[in-house]
This record gives sequence, structure tokens and C-alpha cells, in this order.
Amino acid sequence: IVAVHGLGGDLIPTWTHPKSNAFWLKDFLPQQIPDARIMTFGYNASATFGESMSDVIDHAKSLLSSLVDKREESEALLQARLEPQYQFICDATLGIIFFGTPHRGSEKALYGTVLENIAQTMTHQPNSRLLKALQTNSDVLLRLTSDFRHQLSQYHIVSFYEQQPMRIFSDLIVEKHSALLEVEHEEQIPVDANHSMMCKFETNGNETYEKVYKRIRRMSRDPEPTKTFPDERLLEKLAYVGDASFSSYENQRHRPCLENTRVDVLQQIMQWAKSTSPQCIFWLKGMAGTGKSTVAITVASQMRQITKNFASYFFKRGVGDLAHARKLIPTIVRQLSHSSSSYRRLVLATVKEEPDLGQSANLREQYEKLVVEPLAKLQSSMSTQRLFVIVIDALDECDEEKDLRLLLRLLAKTKNMSNLGIRVFVTSRPEWPIRLGFQEMPSILYQDLILHDVPRSVVDADIKIFLSYELEDPEDRYLSALIAKAQGLFIFAATACRYIGGSPQADPQQRLEQICSSIPTNHLMTEDLDQMYTTVLQNYFKGRYTEEERQRINLRFRHIVGSIVVLLNTLSIPELFKLLCDAQLQAQYQLESTLESLHAVLDVPKSIDCSVQVLHLSFRDFLLDQNRCLDRQFWVDEQQTHHKLALGCIRLLSSSLKQNICRLPSPGTLKSEIAQSDVDTALSPAVQYACRYWVDHAQKGKVELLDHGCVHEFIQRHFLHWLEAMSLIDKISEAVIAITNLTAMANLQKSPIMHDLIHDCRRFLLAFRHAITDAPEQLYASALIFSPLQSTVRKVFKDIIPQWIKYRPLHREKWSSSLQTLEGHSSQVDIVVFSPDGQLLASGSQDCTVRLWNMQTGECCSLLKGYSSDVNIVVFSPDCQLVASASCDCTVRLWDAQNGECRSLFEGHSDWVNSVVFSPDGQLVASGSQDCTVRLWDAQTGKCRSLLEGHSGYVQIVVFSPDGQLVASGSWDGTVRLWDAQTGKCRSLFEGHFKWVYSVVFLPDGQLVALGSYDGTERLWDAQTGKCRSLLTGYHNHVFWPDGQLVASASIDGTVQLWDMQTSECRSFFTGHSQRSRRISDVVFLPDVVFSPDGQLVALPSSDRTVRLWNTQTGKCHSLLEGHSDSVGTIVFSPDGQLVASGSHDGTVRLWNAQTGKCCFLLGGNFDKPVNSVVFSPDGQLVASGSRDCRVRLWNVQTGRCRSLLKGHSDSVHAVVFSPDGQLVASGSYDCTVRLWNAQTGKCHSLLEGHFDSVCTVVFSPDGQLVASGSGDGMVGLWDAQTGKCRFLLQGHLNPVNPVVFSPDGQLVASGSAGGTVRLWDIQTGELFSIFPFSSKYPQIEFHIELGLISVNGVAFRIPSEKMTKAVVDDSSCPISNLSIHRSGDWILKSSKRVLWLPPEYRLSCDCSYRNNIVLGLKTGYVHFISCEEGLN
Repeated sequence: IVAVHGLGGDLIPTWTHPKSNAFWLKDFLPQQIPDARIMTFGYNASATFGESMSDVIDHAKSLLSSLVDKREESEALLQARLEPQYQFICDATLGIIFFGTPHRGSEKALYGTVLENIAQTMTHQPNSRLLKALQTNSDVLLRLTSDFRHQLSQYHIVSFYEQQPMRIFSDLIVEKHSALLEVEHEEQIPVDANHSMMCKFETNGNETYEKVYKRIRRMSRDPEPTKTFPDERLLEKLAYVGDASFSSYENQRHRPCLENTRVDVLQQIMQWAKSTSPQCIFWLKGMAGTGKSTVAITVASQMRQITKNFASYFFKRGVGDLAHARKLIPTIVRQLSHSSSSYRRLVLATVKEEPDLGQSANLREQYEKLVVEPLAKLQSSMSTQRLFVIVIDALDECDEEKDLRLLLRLLAKTKNMSNLGIRVFVTSRPEWPIRLGFQEMPSILYQDLILHDVPRSVVDADIKIFLSYELEDPEDRYLSALIAKAQGLFIFAATACRYIGGSPQADPQQRLEQICSSIPTNHLMTEDLDQMYTTVLQNYFKGRYTEEERQRINLRFRHIVGSIVVLLNTLSIPELFKLLCDAQLQAQYQLESTLESLHAVLDVPKSIDCSVQVLHLSFRDFLLDQNRCLDRQFWVDEQQTHHKLALGCIRLLSSSLKQNICRLPSPGTLKSEIAQSDVDTALSPAVQYACRYWVDHAQKGKVELLDHGCVHEFIQRHFLHWLEAMSLIDKISEAVIAITNLTAMANLQKSPIMHDLIHDCRRFLLAFRHAITDAPEQLYASALIFSPLQSTVRKVFKDIIPQWIKYRPLHREKWSSSLQTLEGHSSQVDIVVFSPDGQLLASGSQDCTVRLWNMQTGECCSLLKGYSSDVNIVVFSPDCQLVASASCDCTVRLWDAQNGECRSLFEGHSDWVNSVVFSPDGQLVASGSQDCTVRLWDAQTGKCRSLLEGHSGYVQIVVFSPDGQLVASGSWDGTVRLWDAQTGKCRSLFEGHFKWVYSVVFLPDGQLVALGSYDGTERLWDAQTGKCRSLLTGYHNHVFWPDGQLVASASIDGTVQLWDMQTSECRSFFTGHSQRSRRISDVVFLPDVVFSPDGQLVALPSSDRTVRLWNTQTGKCHSLLEGHSDSVGTIVFSPDGQLVASGSHDGTVRLWNAQTGKCCFLLGGNFDKPVNSVVFSPDGQLVASGSRDCRVRLWNVQTGRCRSLLKGHSDSVHAVVFSPDGQLVASGSYDCTVRLWNAQTGKCHSLLEGHFDSVCTVVFSPDGQLVASGSGDGMVGLWDAQTGKCRFLLQGHLNPVNPVVFSPDGQLVASGSAGGTVRLWDIQTGELFSIFPFSSKYPQIEFHIELGLISVNGVAFRIPSEKMTKAVVDDSSCPISNLSIHRSGDWILKSSKRVLWLPPEYRLSCDCSYRNNIVLGLKTGYVHFISCEEGLN
């Protein structure tokens, strides 16, 4: 329980009754709530007497810091919302009780007057400075309270309000209207006392005290507020920027307009806001320094008075999220949700359905689904329209131009915007991208006002009021001089006032005269502003200094202030010191003292957590421009400053970074599993800044990359540490750009070692970008392990290659030609295409999406969603601004290539779209479909311009002529039609092919058209006459030489011919390419690899008709078993490991000596059906084989002769197994039966019927009494081996069952299916014991009865002692020394935990594990062995 007292600043008088001296917090409450801890906290009155709200904010933070150590409370809750490190305080706070707290002004007085009354009551003799501060800050305090009201839905709120006036006043100090927050669940209680006595209680029987006590007790017993909205915490999924609000601490330095200033401007804006005009957007534009933000603050304050449905976003260049628009929509939605419960419910429903909307969705999707759709639903349900106001300030300070343009386009394209009740107020400089955005809007949508075009006399009058207020009515001569020098710029007036009254030690009158008498020394438009800045800075050097001291102070000034103005993001004083400390700056107090005299031009907050920043960008421009900053002691050399900052960043990083800086528990820990608080603790803001910007500073500062220089040493020691940090702060794409920029800076001639290292660093990062992004510690595992042997990075960091990998996979010597693999699609990618400028790559996939990739960083820029079927066509417009894509869902969509916004949906085709193409000028889009038509679309409007009909078969390809006047379409009907692009009429019909046309190409001059057909011919047609000019035979692909005189054609037989277009003669004939040797029908499924009984060898069959035996200890190929004439489908070791039996699709079984690799026997040879299964008898004397010829054969291992031919099945035999004693053979067939055979006589012992689909697997119980079978019908059959009777048919699997495994004691049977579960059954009752999940395609099952465990793919689960039907989850599992592959195929798992990421080229077609070894068989034909330490967790 935290009791907060305010202006009085004294604990005892606030809470103690004057007669009984009862201090109820100490004397009453602990006895009644003995388990509570009670603390008090008081704001220092002198702090509240300060000139700005920053003091109050500082004390709120002081309270929060105290509560971190002890526990939690209220007014500071607003600040806790804005400070992530204090979020838990918000979460732990149960409720708030207010005693006469003035949340707003009264009807009779301004807010400041109410506070003044309190001050007079509590302090008796407040000084004039306090009263002025109260008046000055009243609007800020009101905004603070308003923001606070919107965050109270999760707390109990109780507000006591006074009913008796103080003696010295005739009215109440805080009227009821002001004392109530007026939120839905607020409990409002009157107190029969005055303001001073309402929280002082004589006895614990006092009526008010009892109400207080009971409500505290109720809060502690019932943590939930009386009224809360369901799923309230879903709002936290919306990325929120607290500092963006107009009432945030970040915006405290922006004061509202003084009374009687900007009257006409504000009146015009407010008239627009209250009107029903369809112009829903108001754009206030003005040059720098004209006071736009001050107007925005005032407008925001006044807007909040006319509607509670209000939100604001104030951009700020160089200040983290405030410089970007990516969180604009979620922040506005959060603010509107706090003000409107109806809107909040609609937003919550949307976020509940699509949780990623507030984090990863693009701006367009967020705007449509979180703003437009909820508001449309809300307004349609209301009898009268509600007004929603959004204020956006300094739009020009948004760093991302594409986001800025998209935002304006979204506003412009919002249909019936006025029906949504939205009013959007925007301020900005009139910069080109914003002007262009508004020019593209219909004028009916927006109203604008040019601030710097307001008559000069009006602006001067406003400046006069401002100066009179700030300087307390200076003499007219000074006032006139200052107004003249301001030249209509409010920034001049504001800076001058801060300078004049900014230092208690300085004489304000002297400073005033100094500014008024200063003479400009240049003739620029900014001459008076520049002179004023010079005057402010010259004051910095006032004092008696020796020349040496003056030089030292000057160097420190340029080092500190110069760094502040060129920093790429803002930092607080402690973080700034970390970055800047050097020989010139050895203590933080030196930095603080330097900034102390510069409050006129710099925002230097009193809170150490807040950033130092330039008050106005004009000061930065002044310092960096030699033509404006004529006093050389102040001019900042931008290049030199960047150079110093680069070295400072490198120094800081070198002392701060290390491996596994967040102390992650395993190398496979994903970035998504790491708490942001852990990252912020490990990497301070200064370190994060240095990580992100050290290369930018090096580039701008022209730092030379020398061999053995500081950058070289940093890369050699900390390159991996830096990448780890960049991954932790989600900036890997920036790291790619940084390394690319370093590559451009590296000089091969001057610094060959550095040059090679940087280039290798880039290859390393591009190759493993995906792994580093997802799991930072894979830098030291997968990235180093799988990098080439000759990689410089690998050599430099060879000592930290993980030692827990005992045996590593084979390595390539050098980097391959593949730069990077772009991962993200969840299904097959069917098409990729580069943008004409090479900056982007577009990919279309069977996962129904298109992805746009940044070719410099490999980052997915946009995910284009909306299709309901495969995407088969993607193409860029000639100017790279648009992307067109087509799908099997019969639609074409047009996307903005910059931001991923869907610009148009082309609907009209009734079948798949096979081809899409832009006209050369990008104004038209042509699409060809399987509905036999071509459509021409307007790229700007999305409307269909022409429907081109005439083909009788699918349209396969569409192409424009070089001048865009013609469209050619090729069809499955064997023809090509030439259409007029303007009229849509058919100009020519090219006939002659008797198979479908797959290729149509215009010559560069547009006069000839080349057609390629699957009839094996190509024809050249005259585009003007429609006549065939040439016939080329036997070729299926072609390309024209740029001048159109030659054409090259490629054939399926591997040859290329060069043709002369004038004579139609073959000029050259090229050979050397090999013809494709395999057909689709040749592709077969490969079985799993198999270990020998002792684990020393592993056998891997292949589609190349061979079997390879590998030594698991050395990883070398032990033997190559050659002889089969077709692919090998099954392989098995003999019980003693001396022989290997292989069954092939050539219909034979071969026996091989496992030690020598020689073929001992060829079993069979006259069979034309593939062998499906091979198995040794327990004594190793017999081999049984099952074949697709429906038969089972028993072979003598010693002689190689067939002992028995077992006939009876009517379909392919898929599984064969011996009983433990070798007396019986069980076979499972596609005929849905199992047969038991006598191994000695070859007679059928039993026919087991009951399955209604093919039998996939058969197994005997350890005692041979039972046979279990798994079938494609999803059932497990349990059969009596002696009688053949069915004990049970166990149902539950949804997919074919394989494998089936008995426990060693024969009491349990486990079955697995491709559905992702293993089921455990009781063989006595047939009942299901448990269901276990697994993460790979097929399970490997092993019992450990002595431990009471069953392992599935290396993850062990306890076998329950009682019957269960729910899956045993991970918390009941324990590790088994076994490796497996994740279902996605990209991770090696150890005891179900990720340990090693697999690059795409190492992902497998089959795998097998044995203890701590795993073998990967790849589609490329490579086999890789990986072995881990036994003790690895």
C-alpha cells in the first residue's frame, strides 16, 4: 500500500488528524490488514515549483525506482506505461484511491487556478514563481491526466470528493466535476469534509475511514476491477509508442499557443473539425521554425475538449520509433481504444482473430482492419455519428519515404471517409514527397493552410505576445528589435527567450541587450537566426580562461555538441558519455557541465533516462554549415566528427561485446524465446547504438580500412559478437547493408588482407543470415561448422568452433556460387523474377503468396497475400513501381512494389491465368487465361479495357510489341493472334503449328514475331503482313541478338543452333550439353539408412543402383556395393553384422560381405518384379524376401539357393519378418492380409484377415505368441500366432500405421503414423494407454522398460502406470542420448531441443540416428555424419 502526498511535501500533516494525532497509515491500517506492507512517498514541493513538467516526470520515475525495490503505485503508472522496465508495476497494481485529486479544471477557474488554490491552502505563502509554473503547466497537467484516464480499465478506481469549502474560500478547492475521472468502473464517494481534512481520520470508526479500509481490503481479495472488457490484454499485442502522444514527456518542450496568438489559424482549424465538410483531412504546412508543432499541440488539446475519441502521433527524426511509421497505426488504435469502449470491443475481436496484425502486418493491412473496418461497423450501429480525431505532427520527419507515401495514399483511397467520422489533422514542411501525396488526393478530401503565408503582420503580433509573456513585458525598443530579427520565425523567439532567462548566474537584461544589438555578418535569409545562435554560443566561452584552457573547452564543445548534432539517433547523458568518453572527456560531470549552458539550443532533460537532443533542426544546420557558422571555434567539421564517433563506437563495442552475451541456455534458443528485458540488460542503449551505426560513421568519416588497423582488429576479434548483438536487437538486415558498405570501402591494393576478410565476412553473413536471424547462438555452431574450410572467418574463429560436435559433416573447400538462400515460403516456389533495376526479387509459391525480397540484404520486404490458390505468374512493371501476379484462382492482382499494398484486383477470367505482362510504358496489363481469352487492364484504375476473344484453346503466353501498340497471344490451339492494344481488334492470325505454342517473341524492331511450338518447329512471322518468313525445325527455345539479325535456338537433344534471320540459314551448331537422362517415371522413393548391429557401419541404398557402407567413426566410405541393375529399395544387416542383404527394383536380392564389400550370392535373377522387403532369420541362416510378384521366398545363406517359394498372396508383399525362434515367417501384403508360414516346410500356417487396406508392417512379440500388423486403414491388428485368431483391431490413427513395436516384456505395443502421434496399447485389454507427439515425418520408437520410458525420435516419455487418453507433454519427458531431425527438416534436435541448424544444402532425403550419431543422406548423393558429445544436454 503506497500513500502518495503531493504539494505539501510533508508526510505527517498530510495523513495525521490534528486533534487525535492519529496517523491512520501507521495506527489503524496495519492492525486491520496485517499482511500488507505500507510505504509513503512525497513529491518535493520545490520540484513542483519548477518551471517545467520534467520535474514532475522525474519524481514519478523516482517513485517507480523506489517501488522496484519495494513494491508498486499510481500517477507514476502513466510513466510506467511508457517505460518498459516498469511494466511489471502496472501489472502488479490492483487499484488507486484518489482524495480530492484535481483531474481537470472547474467551470469557474482554469486548471492552474485550481492548483493555485491548493498551493495557497497547503503552503500558505506560495511564491510568484510557483503560481506562474502552475499556470504555465496547467495544460500539460491536463493532458497528462487525460492520457492517464485512458489506461485505467484494468484497475479498481475509487474517487473521494470534498463537500465542504475551506475557511479562506467560499467555494470548494476541488469541485466534484474536477475530482472525478469519469471512467466506467470508477466508484465515486462524497466526503463531508474540506480539502485539507478529507484524508485525516480521528478514529478507526470514522465513516470515511471505514470506506477507505473496506475498499483496500476488497482490492486485495478481488484483484480484478468490477468492470473489465474481455481479452483486454490483447491490446498489448498492438505495437505502441508511448512517446508519440502529444502529452508525452517527449513532447513536453512543445508548449501550446499562448492566449490570443494564432487566433485566425486555430479558428480556421477548429471550424473545419466541427464541420460536416467532406474534407476530412487538414494539412497545415509551413517552413522550418514557423511554429507548426506548437499549433499541433494546441489543436490536440482543443480537439480533446470537443471529443474524447482522440489520438495523436508526433514524429521526431532520429528518435527511435518516432522516426518511423511502422507503429503509427497500432499506436493510434491503442489510444482510440482507451477512449471508446465500443471501438475497443471491435478492435479486440479483430486482434483476437488475427494476433499478428499489431506487430508484423503491413501499414495497409493495419489501417484497413484496425481503423477503417471497426469504425465503419461502429458508425453504422449508431443513431448519430461519433467524431474521431487524429493529429499527426511533423510528418516530414518520418524517415521512411515509402511509408509516408503509403499513409497518404491510404487516406486518399479510403472510401466514404466522412462516413467513418474521421478528422485527420496533419502538419509538415512542404517537402516534395508530401506535396506529391496531397496532389494525388482529390481536393474534396483535404483542406490545407500554408503557415508561412500567414500575413507577416499577424505573425509579428503573435510573436510580440509570446515575447511579452516570456520576458515579462520588456521595453518596446527591445521588443521591436527582437520581432524584427525573428523575421516571422517562432524558433528565433523561442530560442532567444530560453537564452535570456536560461541561466540563474547570467544577467537577463545584459543578454537581452546583447541579442538586440548583435549585427548579422552574412547576407543569408537566416542571418538574424544565425547571429542569435552565435550569441548563445559565445556566452558559453565567457569567463577568464588561459589560451590552453580555452582550446581545451573548445575541443570538448565540438566533441560533445558536434557529436550530438550528427548522431543518427538520440542518447541520454549516461549513454552519451559511454560513447564519447576519451582523453578529452574523462568524466560524466564534464559532459553535464558542457550541456548546462546550452539549454537555449539543446533539450537537456533532468531525468538521466531521457535523451539529449537538438531543440530545432535549424541549429544543427547552422553548426555544420561554414557559410552560416562564421565563428570557427563553433563550426563542427561533420566528417571529422563522424570519424571520431566511428572510433568511439568501435572502442565501446570492443569492451562490451562477448559470446552469448544474454547467457542463453542452449545454442538452439530462438530469438523469439528471448525476453526483450534480457536483451536490454545485456546491451545498453549506447552499445545498441554503436552496433547499428559504427559503419555509417566510418563511411561518413572516411575511416580507412587498413591491414592491422582498428577496424581490422575489431572484425578479427568481435565480428561474430557484433552479429550476435545485431540479431538480438533484430537488425540483421542493417548488418548486411553495413558489411556491404564496408566491402565498398575496402581497397584491394592498399589493404589486401582487410579486403579479403571483409569480402569473406559478407559471404559468411549472407550464407547464414536466416539462422543468425532466428537463433543468434548458431553463429558459433552451424555457421562456423558448415562454412567452407578456406573461409577466412572460419580460420579466424576456428578456436571457438563447438567442441561438443565430435564428428562434423564434410565441408566444401570454398564458397559456392550461391550467395544466399531466401527462406520464407511454406510450399514449393514456382516462379522467381528480378525487378528491372535489380533491387528486388519477387517469388510466387504454391503457398498462395508472393514475397518481395531485398536483393542487398536478403530480407523479405513484403508478403503479398490474398490469393486462394497457387501463384504461377509474377512480373514487375518497367519502372519497378508495380508487381503483377496471377494465380490459379483466376485472378490477377496489382501490388505496390515499395510497400506491398494491393493496388488493384483484376477479376473476370473464369479459369487459370497463365501469363501476365506489362506494356512498355506500364499503363496496361495483359493477361492470358485457360478460359481461352486475353484481357487488357488499365494499370491505374484496375478496369478491364478490352476482352480479346478468338482462341479455341488455353492462352499460354501474352507479349507486347516494343512500341506497346500490339499484343501477341500464343495458345494451345496452335495459333498466335496479333491484337491492336488500343482497339482490342485482331490484326493477324498466325497458323501452321499442330501443337500448342509455348513461346512468342517480338524482334527488337517489332517487325517480326518468332513463335515456338511443341511440334518441334519455330516460325518467323511478319507482324505487318501476317505472312510466315522462316521455318526452323527441331528447337524448343530461342533468344534474339540485340540487333535482331541472329537468333539462337536450343533443343532437348542438348544442341544449340545460331540462325541468320535474313537467309534463315544455320550459321553455327553448338554441342556439348548432355541430354536429360532421367524421366519423372524414373524417380523412386529411397528407404532409410540402416546401422549395423554394433553401430560401426551404416548402409545407405541409392537410386544410382548402388549401396554404400560407411564407417561411423571416421565418416569414410567403407565399401561400394555395385551389381544391381536398378535402384535399391531395401537393405538389412545379418544378426552378426557380417553380411548385408539388399533387395532391388531389378527383382533380385544380393548378399554382400560387410567387411570386404564383395557380393557373396545373387539370389534370383529371373524375376521382373521389384523386391520390397528383405529380412534375416534370428540365427542368420535364412533370408526371406517379399516381392511385388505376390510371393515370399526363403533363401539359404550358405548356398544362395531358394529353400521355399511361399505363394498365396494376391498382391504385392510389402513386409516380411521371422518369429523370434525362427520357426514362423509372417508376411503382409497389399491384398490386406497377413499370412503366417512354416519356415521349415513353406506351408501357410494361418491366414489373418480383418484389415480393409494394405498391410504396411508386421512384427512378432518377443515371446513369439502374438503378431501385430499395421495397415493403411489406420488400424493395428493383434493376432494369436498359434491359432491365427484376431485378438484386437486397435483403432485411432488417422493415417497409415508404420511402425509397430512391442515392448521387451511383450505387455505393451506402440504404433506410429504419419499423423504425428505414437499410441501406446495394452495387449491384454486392447485399451489405449497414452498418446505421444513427435516432430518428424515418421517416428523411431524404442522402449526402455527398465527406466519406465518410451522414446520417440530421441524424446523420452514416461510410461504411465494408469490408463490415460491425453498426450504426455514435454514437462514429463526426460532426455535420451539420441539425435533426430525436426519436422521442418532444418534443425537437428537433441532430446527434442534444437541444437544445430541445417543449411538448405544439408537438408536430407533420409536420415538415421544411433545413440549420439546421426547420418544425413542428401538428394545430391552426399552422406554426412554428425556426432555429439554424450553429455550434451
